[in-house]
Amino acid sequence: MLKHTGRGHDAVGVDATEPGECAVECPACPHPERNLPDGWEDAPESIKWLYCLIITIDANFCVRLKEKGILNDPSLGDSWAHWVSSKLYHEHVRKYGHQVEVYYHIFA
Repeated sequence: MLKHTGRGHDAVGVDATEPGECAVECPACPHPERNLPDGWEDAPESIKWLYCLIITIDANFCVRLKEKGILNDPSLGDSWAHWVSSKLYHEHVRKYGHQVEVYYHIFA
């Protein structure tokens, strides 16, 4: 990851890598003034869906090592790409994890 984002041979070392610095922008995601046509905001309703961000999840996001019984699974490059730091995440969960999620059901 460090090599592909230009951080592998940084003079100050890999420890100076900031959170999110190794994140790679998705070239397929819509970016105004980069890969959307002029006037995309005024597109007819029938094709407006072409210019919206669609996020899905697939099997690549499974936590397979947890299923193998590896409880202390160290992160490589904690917070360097698209995930927050483990320490900050666990602090947040300790602070707010007891709260019950509120779900709203909308019935037509």
